[in-house]
Amino acid sequence: MKKPVIPILIAVVLAIGAAACVYAFARTSDARAVADQQPVSVLVSTDVIPSGTTLQAAFDAGLIEQTFVPSRLSPPSAVSEASGANEGLIATADVPAGQLILDGAFAADTPDVVPIDVPDGMMAVSVLLEAPAKVGPFLRPGSSIAVFDTASLGSPGAGGGEVMATQVILDQVTVLAIGPVTQRDESSAAASAWDETLVTVAVDQAQAQALVHGAQTGALYLGLLGDGAQASTGTGITNETLFSSTPPSPGG
Repeated sequence: MKKPVIPILIAVVLAIGAAACVYAFARTSDARAVADQQPVSVLVSTDVIPSGTTLQAAFDAGLIEQTFVPSRLSPPSAVSEASGANEGLIATADVPAGQLILDGAFAADTPDVVPIDVPDGMMAVSVLLEAPAKVGPFLRPGSSIAVFDTASLGSPGAGGGEVMATQVILDQVTVLAIGPVTQRDESSAAASAWDETLVTVAVDQAQAQALVHGAQTGALYLGLLGDGAQASTGTGITNETLFSSTPPSPGG
């Protein structure tokens, strides 16, 4: 009696396939095991590295040494070497001896910000303004300015449209800084510094409240005061009264 051929062939093919899978798995496992044992470079602290020390300075002083560990023992964030890309980074805190150097232990140095001199009894408040609203690039620390605010009156006008009003809310305040530039470092500031949109002024509490409220609810606009100029916080103007009278000429 003849034995069935097809079932035998199927069994042979399955056996060969299973053997191939086992062989491939064994090869992959061996490759992973070898890869896990491959030595990789890491940096280790040999002594306490004081906060503020650059990576290169710590390396040059012998506070850091380069060693090799199996790749499976090296975390992804481990620093492998001191190079041009990281040698200027500084320790953000004291690094104990015997520690792997990880990303985050050293970071870019941040420039010191010169503190502003806030007059006694006053406070500093900053507002963001686009170039036209901040008198372009002409403001300087120490400038005297008036602050205007344009806001909705919340009710329709005679024509049914929204009534907008503009009024001086601060008649005279002093600019403390433009962006990060104060009077202390004004002389060394780059020309581009005067394009900064952050303006910081000295105000008392009542002025601060008016300024913050205006910034949150309306649109602020600054006026640069010349010698002897005095703004008035009296009656403002609306889009209904804008053309009802002719503004007086300067000095008239």
